[in-house]
Amino acid sequence: MDAMVVTLGGDSHRPVNVGQVLARLGEIARPAFVHPLELVRQLAHDATPAAAAEVLGTGGGGAVEAVPAALLAFLRSPDDPVECVHFAIRIGGHTVLDALRRYEGAVVLVTHDPGAVEALAPERVILLPDGTEDHFSSDHLDLVTLA
Repeated sequence: MDAMVVTLGGDSHRPVNVGQVLARLGEIARPAFVHPLELVRQLAHDATPAAAAEVLGTGGGGAVEAVPAALLAFLRSPDDPVECVHFAIRIGGHTVLDALRRYEGAVVLVTHDPGAVEALAPERVILLPDGTEDHFSSDHLDLVTLA
């Protein structure tokens, strides 16, 4: 399996320089990622998740789709990890949800999207603030939209 770890350092009071990050990644990326990185550069400032999915794919094409989509999500909201994850899920929603559904461990999900909850088909739910555990049913979807 190929893997690349990207770490960024800099002044926390200055925004991430998207052009510099992508230029540096372009210098070290495998050839298959050069074009997708250019697409990320074009999308980085104002693309909606739907537009990003149309251009980059939804992650079903493996790393060449998933890595640029995840990078775009980060570059859109580098200081807000929750928004970063939300953007990534909106780009590749079904792919992300399929991966979560197949995961054999526990998943903690915070969402206001009843469609995402239905797609995950959870077995149990823990109701906050009292921590009551229950078997999940479609009746719980009303609570998702109220939150």
